[in-house]
Formats: sequence, structure tokens, C-alpha cells
Amino acid sequence: MAGRGRGVFGWGALGALVAACHAESSPAPCPTGTQPYGELCAPRLDACDDLSSPLVGGGCAPVGVPAGSCGAGFDSDGAGGCVARLPAAACGPGTLAVPGDTTCRPVGVTACGAGFTGEGGGCAPILPATACAAGLFARPGESVCHELVECGTDPYGTPPSDAPVLYVDASFSGVGSNGSKSKPFVSLTDAVAAADTSKTTTLALAAGTYVESVTVDRPVRIWGRCPASVHLHGTGTTPALRITSAAEIQRIAITGPAGGVEIVDTTVNIQSTRIHDTGGTGVLVTRKSVTTTLVAKDVLVERATTTGIELVGATATIEATVVRDTRVRADGAYGRGIHAGWSALAKARAELVLRGSLIERNVEAAVFVLGATATVEATVIRDTAGAGAMALLEEAAEQASTLTLKSSVISGSADRGVRVVGSRLDASQTTVRETRPRADGKFGQGVYGTSSLLADGRVVRAELSLRDSLVERATSFGVVGFGSLVRVEGTLVSKTQPRLDGGGGGGVGILYDPTTKTRGEGTVLSSLVEGNLEQGVLVSGATARIESSAIRGTRARKVDGLLGIGVVAQNDDVAIAELADLTLVGTLIDDNVTHGVTVLGSKASLTACLIRGTSAGPDGRQGVGVFADSDPRGARARLVMSGCVVDGNTTIGLVVAASDADVDTTVIRATRPQPLGGDFGYGALVAFDADTKQEGALVLRRSLLEGNTGVGLFVSASTAALTSVLVRDTAEGIGPSAGIAAVDEVGKHPAHLALEACVVSQNASVGVIVSGGEASVARSSVRHTRARLADGTYGDGISSIDGHGPSAITVEQTTVVHNARAGVSAFGASAALHHSHVTCNVFGLVAETLNGNTPLFRDDGGVLCGCGESQVTCKAQSSNLTPIEIPRPPRL
Repeated sequence: MAGRGRGVFGWGALGALVAACHAESSPAPCPTGTQPYGELCAPRLDACDDLSSPLVGGGCAPVGVPAGSCGAGFDSDGAGGCVARLPAAACGPGTLAVPGDTTCRPVGVTACGAGFTGEGGGCAPILPATACAAGLFARPGESVCHELVECGTDPYGTPPSDAPVLYVDASFSGVGSNGSKSKPFVSLTDAVAAADTSKTTTLALAAGTYVESVTVDRPVRIWGRCPASVHLHGTGTTPALRITSAAEIQRIAITGPAGGVEIVDTTVNIQSTRIHDTGGTGVLVTRKSVTTTLVAKDVLVERATTTGIELVGATATIEATVVRDTRVRADGAYGRGIHAGWSALAKARAELVLRGSLIERNVEAAVFVLGATATVEATVIRDTAGAGAMALLEEAAEQASTLTLKSSVISGSADRGVRVVGSRLDASQTTVRETRPRADGKFGQGVYGTSSLLADGRVVRAELSLRDSLVERATSFGVVGFGSLVRVEGTLVSKTQPRLDGGGGGGVGILYDPTTKTRGEGTVLSSLVEGNLEQGVLVSGATARIESSAIRGTRARKVDGLLGIGVVAQNDDVAIAELADLTLVGTLIDDNVTHGVTVLGSKASLTACLIRGTSAGPDGRQGVGVFADSDPRGARARLVMSGCVVDGNTTIGLVVAASDADVDTTVIRATRPQPLGGDFGYGALVAFDADTKQEGALVLRRSLLEGNTGVGLFVSASTAALTSVLVRDTAEGIGPSAGIAAVDEVGKHPAHLALEACVVSQNASVGVIVSGGEASVARSSVRHTRARLADGTYGDGISSIDGHGPSAITVEQTTVVHNARAGVSAFGASAALHHSHVTCNVFGLVAETLNGNTPLFRDDGGVLCGCGESQVTCKAQSSNLTPIEIPRPPRL
């Protein structure tokens, strides 16, 4: 291109003609694929419609998204675009539809078990409205507190007769106690000593208080009249009952200054028993050498100290049991409801099955699993001062825990609802709600996982799996994993609450763990992440796949109105090498704030996604559909999009700033201006970063930009290459408008634009404008540009304008037709045309001096002007036109 300040016109020869068709007599017709150009023949360019670009030699090629190439779940609109198949009405809270769905479907817990009722995508337990008094009991499914068992009228509670019976009555004042009904023993110790060592003996206790600590070393069944009237009160520093032989305990109450029941290397069945106000653990089950088993049903453990029920390498099945109000030790530690742990002595894992139970108002944790396995089913864990459930790695033994939650409810925990460290959680049909932060304001996540570092430097990841579950009203994050494996499927994560400082985190967090230097990995599948704070899904220094899900209604934080983003992929704050890698497939990103999808210095692939309805923040800015930018340390984002629709967002549909984007078969439409001031509404922006001195780079293919406001595509001191793209119906904004604008950065960095086989149609003010950069338009059509509504000015097809730096445009094998003012205009800038038709415009080629710089037009041959049958060789001339206002880049 020629420099600034050259002469008005510099016409070249008509070389490179396809054929010479004249003869001394009448000219011969032009060959197929050419048309007359004066006395010569030039390549034919047909007058195509607004949906197709001309083929050299004749014919038209459709532009925009080809029919049949819309993403899965989208249909062709017959006009170069795609529309999502979705229900006619928006889905209500807790229901989901993604592109391809025609009805809304519920997400979360799909079926509550016996003892529970459905509530807001999860379950709520059926329990008394107020807490049960001491000694009273209610299982899930019971709405009235009651005694464990009725006392009845028999002094000994009708013990079973399938075994020999010895009777015990502390009130007996006679002599000659022998265990008979008429001469009962007065202490349980005496009864145990009298029992057979080879077969089970029933020890029947009458009403009364038995002040003794008893060792059971033979098979016995301890049977009381009822817990309300039979009390075993231990003494000294030993548990009230220490059991080393197979035994059964029923219908008594146990207390004492030490522990309640200690079980070692044997099997014990406890039923309809109350264990309360113990100075130590309520029930301690320890495997030292042989298999040790506890079976508990209809048991009430309340106000124990340290732990309600503790398993050390033992196996337990606990049903219809209540463990509540466990107290901490004198040093303030523990206060656990149920503990299942590793036995270092036996080198054995505890195995816990907990069903149909209520674990409430404990301190450190309701269910604590350390190097063990626990299954919690149809159970309520509530109002824990610490974590509802914990699964931790036993580091010394390198034993990870496994915690399975089924059809359970965890509510009102402080600290975390479920905490998993270097272990595995498998939760299904489970509700985790109302998790609160600790008193110091920390934590409060619903489900939390983190990796663990062993002494030799090896890392053990946490694994979090949630299926068909609900996590709602947690603090900071609903579900978050640091350096963990996270899978969220068929789950509703909603309504995360702010921390005490007003900040939040998001619905789902898949994060790098800076302590163990481990990447997180996660999958969100067929899930709804709705109404959370700050971010719907945050992927930081991790790898994540979100598929067939909806992330919607994310809220900005109230303290400053920031964030509210649907999905964020960013590098970890600690390790610049750990960039996020995000894959979004078949997902709806809807009704979020500031950004629908943000990619900062990371990699993201979006396929068959609908990103719509992003609103501006309280300052009236942002509202971007998809935002790709470098991070503060200069790492470029890499964005790939295909088969997506970006619809009805605010300010800009797509931003590529100091980053790289490859976008195919994508629609960007109906971007709205900012609500305060009405600025912008651009379809896409490719932007330069003045701080890092990096330009944006966009490759856009087979796509549609339509119905945006102000500018369809704005290239700000950056590079964009478009192939088979349709840019149409850009509405006039309050500022300068254009279908496509390529503008430099205050003379410091030029813009670069290339169009191949594109159509730019029905836009406001100007079809394509370059100011301070270079542009090429090849095998394309720029048509039907509209004049400005306010004064009828402008309406150029293509314009090259002297800006802060030189401007040049090349037009080749292109039709520029039916524009409201000039076909091609140059204001103090240069333009070169080759084998193009600039026809049926008010002015053909317009050349105007600007800023002391005279324009330069170059005809490289085959350029036609005029209209209809009167097409003639083009001549550039001044028409005293004013240059089109140069659009300005949005404030980001």
C-alpha cells in the first residue's frame, strides 16, 4: 500500500484479464464464468442474495452456519443461524432444560426415602418440631418424641425365655441371693459371675439404680425392665460396662464418670438402650486381635464425652439410633457423634453402616471417618457445631477413608457439611443444606474436598462424587475440591451464601491445591447450578468438563456488585504454570451477571452451548456473554467455540482480549446496550491489552453475527480473520455504528482484518470500516448498509479512514452493492480493488482528503461500477462527503 500524502488516484493497468473477447468486427461472447469488462472479459460475479457470497466464475455460496451444522440441540433458522430447542416457557427453580430438551425436568433428589418428605429439590426429615427432652427419642419418620420402650407392668420387663434367666434387683433386702426371682442378686456383677461361661444367660434387671462398673467376660443377655427405670451407673475410671465376650444389652440406661460401654474383640448387640451423661465415650468398640462387631438398634446416646460411639478397627451396623449432644473433653477437643477409625494394633479398618438414624447437635463432627469405611443411609445429621460428616486419610497407616451417603440429610452444620481429605465420598439422593461458617468466619462449604500430602511426598487426592443430590444455602461454595477429583451428576447446587466479609466463592469449585501442588479435576453432568454467589462454577488451575448442565442466575456480591459470573476458568493464583482447562458441552449459561463465561489465561472449549441473558453489573457495565482475556501475568487465554449461540447478552457478546480464539458455526445475536447510558451492545470485540502489549486474535468461520447494537464485530488494535461469516442487521447505537470495525490503538498498534467469502448486510452507517490498520475483503459481499436514522448521513459499504495511523483496505472479487451512500470510500487513506463490483450505490468510489492526507485508490483490474445494464469502469472522485464516525472500543 502507498504511504500517506500521495496523489489522489494511482490507477494501474487492467492486467491479469481472464480473456480478450473482441474482434475486428462484433465482439465474441465472453466464455463461461466471465462477463464483459469494456472490450475485455473479467471473472463473473453474480448478484447473490443477503445469505450468500459470490463465487468467482458465477454462482453463490451460502454463508453463516451451514444447514445441518448447528450444534446438537440446535436447529437451523433457515437464514444462516441456529436456534436452541428449548421449552416454550423458562424452567422454574430446581428444574433443568438444556439445548435439545423440550420439557423441563427436575434436578436433585428424585425420590425421598421412608421418614422423609420432598422439599425444594431435596428432602426434609419428618421429626418433631421441637427437640426431644432428655431420655426421649424420635427416629426419622416420627413426629412425636417418646420413650425408647414402654416399661410395662412386669418388674423385670418380660425377658425372653429362650435362655436361662438370672434375676437382679438392687432393692432386694433379703438374704441368700441366688439369682432366682424370689432371691435375686442385688448387683449385676454378681449375676455375671454366676452366669454360665459356655452358653448365653439372660440377666434380668428390675427397676432401680445399679452403682457399679461391670466386666462381662461370658455370653450374657442383659435385659432391663426399661431405660426409664433401670439405671447402671459406673464408678471410678472404668466404663460402666466392659465386654469381652459375646453379649446383648437391652432396655437399660447406662451412665457414669468414665465411659458407658467398652467392647473389645467380641460381638455385642445393643437395643432399646439409653447411654447418657458419660464422662468418656458412650460406646467404645475396639478390635485388638479378632473381628469385633457392634449391632445397635433403637439406641439413644446423649451427652457422652469425647465421642458418642467410637469404632476402632471394628464393624458396626447402627439402625434407628439417636446420637446427640456429645461433649468435648476437658481440653476442648473432640465432641464427635460417631467415630469410625483405623486400628493400628489390629491393622484393621472400621466398617460402619448407619441407617435410619438421627445424629444431632454434636461438636467437632457428627460422623467422623478416619482410615475407615462408612455407609450412611436414610439418616439425618443436623446442627453440628463442626462438620456434619468427615472422611479423612489416616496418614500414618496410609489408609484413605470411604464415605457413602444415601438418601440422607445433612443440615445446619458449621464449618462444612461434608469434609473429605485424601479420601472418597460417594453421595446419592442426599441433601446438604444450610451449612454455616465457623465462629471465626471461616469455611461453611457444603461439600469440601482436599488432597493430602504423605510424609514421603506422595499426594493422595480426595474424590467427591455426588449424584441426584441437593447442596443448597452453603457458605462460600456449595461443592468445592482442592486438588481433588470432583463429579457432580444430576445434582442441584444452589443459593450459596456470603461469608461474613460479604464475599463468596460459587456453586461448584474445581481448584488447584497450593499446599500439595495438585491440579483439580472435575465433571459436572446433567446438573443445575443456580442462584449462587460470585461464580456458578469456578475452575482454577484445574481441568473440568461441564456437560448437559445449566448454570444460571449467579448473583453478584452485595458489598461491591462484582462478579456473578456463570463459569470461570482461570490460572491458579499461586502457580502461573497451572492454567485451567475447561470443556463445556451442550450446556445452558443463562441469566448471570457481568460475564456468562470467563476464561483468564487458560484454555476453554465450548461446544453446542447457549450463553444468554447476561446482565450488566450495578455500574451498568459488563454483561458479556463470553470473555477471554490474558491473566494479570500475561498468560493468554485460548478459546475454541463451535456450534454455540451467544444471545441477548449485554455490552458485548464475545470478547477476545490479548488472547486467541477459534470460533466456528456459532451465532452471536441481539447483544443489548448497557442499561446506564445505552452504550455498546457489540456482537464481538477483539482487543489489545495496553499493559501487556498483546493483541487479541480471532479466527471466525461459518458463523453469524446478527441483530447486535452499535458494532457487529470490533477489532481494536488486534487481528481477526473471518471466513464464510454473515454479519447483518447491526442496529444503530447511541455512538458510531458499523457492521465490522477495525481500529488502531492511538497510533501505537494497528488493527488487522481479513474477510473471506463473507456477507456484511443490512448494517447501520457502514458495512466495513478500517481506521489505523489494514483490511482485506475477498470473495465477499457488502450490501444494503443503512444511513444513520438521525440525519440520513453515512451508509457506506466499505470505508478506509485515516485514523491515528495509516489505513489501507484491499477489496478483491467482492460485490459492494445497494449501500445508502458510497460503495467504497477512502478518507485520507488507501484502497485497492481487483475484479470487484461496486454497483447500485448512491456513490461508487469516493476519495476525500482528510487531516492533510490525500487518498490513494488503485484499480488492479476488473472493477465495475454503475447499476444494472449501465455498469461501467469505476472512477474514484471526491463528492465532498464527511468521514464516518469511527466506533470506539468498549470499556471493559
